[in-house]
Amino acid sequence: MAYPHFVYVPPRLRAGLVLVTAVAIGCAQPADSFVDSPALNNEITLAEPLAEDSGDTAVDCSEDPNVYPGAPERCNGVDDDCDGEIDEDVTSTFYLDLDGDGHGAPGTGVEACSPPDGYVANDADCDDAHATAWPGAAEACDGLDNDCDAEVDEGVASVLYADVDGDTYGAASSGTEGCPGLDSGVLDATDCDDNDADVWPGAPERCNGNDDDCDGSVPADEADADSDTERVCDEDCDDAEPLAWAGAIEEAGDGVDNDCNGEVDADAPDCDVLVRHDTESVQAALDAAPDGSVICVAGGTYVESIDFGGAAVTLWGVHGAATTFLDGGATDRVVDFVSAEGAESVLSGFTVQNGWLDVGNGAGIRIVDASPTLTNLVIAGNEASTVWDQRGGGISIEGGAPTLSGLVVRGNAAMIGGSGYRYGYGGGISFVSDDSIVENLTVQGNIAGWSGGGLAFEDSRAAIFGTDIIENGPVQAGGGGVYVMGGAPSFENVRITANEAQEDYGETVGGGVYLDGTEATFTNVVIRDNTSWGVYGGTGGGVYVQGTGSPAFVNVVVERNTTVDAGGGVYVWSGTPTFQYCDIYGNTPDDTGGFTDPTGAEGNVSIDPEFTDDLLHLAATSALIDAGDPTLLDPDESISDVGLFGGPSAGDRDLDGDGWPAWWLPGAWDAISSSTFDCDDADAAVYAGAGC
Repeated sequence: MAYPHFVYVPPRLRAGLVLVTAVAIGCAQPADSFVDSPALNNEITLAEPLAEDSGDTAVDCSEDPNVYPGAPERCNGVDDDCDGEIDEDVTSTFYLDLDGDGHGAPGTGVEACSPPDGYVANDADCDDAHATAWPGAAEACDGLDNDCDAEVDEGVASVLYADVDGDTYGAASSGTEGCPGLDSGVLDATDCDDNDADVWPGAPERCNGNDDDCDGSVPADEADADSDTERVCDEDCDDAEPLAWAGAIEEAGDGVDNDCNGEVDADAPDCDVLVRHDTESVQAALDAAPDGSVICVAGGTYVESIDFGGAAVTLWGVHGAATTFLDGGATDRVVDFVSAEGAESVLSGFTVQNGWLDVGNGAGIRIVDASPTLTNLVIAGNEASTVWDQRGGGISIEGGAPTLSGLVVRGNAAMIGGSGYRYGYGGGISFVSDDSIVENLTVQGNIAGWSGGGLAFEDSRAAIFGTDIIENGPVQAGGGGVYVMGGAPSFENVRITANEAQEDYGETVGGGVYLDGTEATFTNVVIRDNTSWGVYGGTGGGVYVQGTGSPAFVNVVVERNTTVDAGGGVYVWSGTPTFQYCDIYGNTPDDTGGFTDPTGAEGNVSIDPEFTDDLLHLAATSALIDAGDPTLLDPDESISDVGLFGGPSAGDRDLDGDGWPAWWLPGAWDAISSSTFDCDDADAAVYAGAGC
């Protein structure tokens, strides 16, 4: 039967057409049997004759001619066959490759048409954290299974030898398998002493009697045939004589050239007892020596804690403090005078070092109700720490009247460490209720937690002459150089410079000097370049005074000191200090604070002192020459100069201990007129006729 009102559609197009309901003139058909098509003259185009109520509902899902029901599914992110699924059965699985070695990690697969960034088409990697590990990779000695055969470092490990001393040479008896650079040990097994980093094949030989270069022999000049602990290479001039070596103490009357200077019994010191080596005990010699003895100690380091025990003897480091050390071993105090020793108990010629106290005062030297004589000593690197109010990192004096002469006190500490408030007094020396005599000391680079970085005095009557107190502090409360509470210590011809009080939590006072309720006196003193500052302010860069005392200043220069708030030179909180013939000049932010400026009265001035050098000699043009207290005379019987080198003791300073007093006259040192004076009192090797 023919259908005159329908247009023929080729089979190629029929499959993609959508059957829709149409109305033909004079005809009615089921709604699902027609294709909606542009029609003219109300014609309806039939996709294909369909059986009535066939139930076929397949429709085209895209205008793309390649997308239609039954089309082949392609991997393109499109539902090509219009079945409601995308790329079914056409994707591939790709695996994450974190280390970029071209091999993915099992269990990380994702389905995709092409590999996403960082993915590969295999999951053969056994270690996706290391690019050097994948099937077939070369095995390396690196602690990894590089070739993914479930074995690590097979066939590539080396024998490594322990290198205990870190000299890159190992001990042959200690071999174990491992990887260089990964496992401990070294490849070389030729170390002949793996406990000494200076011993290895080819090492330089030391003068110690050992085979340092591992060649199986000890050089002949390292012999010590006489067992005197000295070797030929150490200038033992007679290895058959146990009493002879370079640096030994010459013994009178023994017929031996003990010190190897080519002369027998020449210049032998007057010794009653000898401590010849640092292997011998200084304490044992002290205990055995009768009163009046001179115990001579040879150069070396003696790690001991010494107690004089009341012995009236002289303990003398014959070769001097530069080579003779009493060492506390950082475990104890070094020297004790606590048995009423008198002036006949003498300690001389040593460096007293490395004392440390967790409890107690005086880590270097402690003096309690005793009056010993300390001369020509270096007190260095001692610390009284961690206990509240500890005193005297270098020396603690409590009572008595000791004499201290020619000492260098440097790098000591008295403090509680750590954050927050720190306490401790007298980093260099603490004086309590004493009558000490102190002359020609250098007190430098010491620190106290609270007050008195250099020196601290409490109810003391000590007399300080010809001393330098320099570069001490910082301290937390005040008195970077000097702290005085009560008492009446005196300071004469003393330099107090470049000390510091510093407070990280509040304010500080007295960068140079902090005086509290004292009758202390300062005569011919220079207080210069000291600093007092804190995060909340500071006063008294040079001097701070409080309490009810009346400290006195005569012929004193206070110059170039600095603070934060007021009294760059001198600040008085309370008390009644007096100033006569003093020069307070050039301080920051001002010269005085808290009291009436004394300038213009009692001979006081505020002028440039005109110092020629850091040792604080006055220039020949200085207005401070002959401008001091007229009742005090210089050594040439002229009116005293103001400052460090004025007054009757001006010519007595000898800080370097070379026996040549410092040049004290104004102006430059004169080789003709000053042949008996030192041009450099900081260097013992320089004096008139020897370097000046």
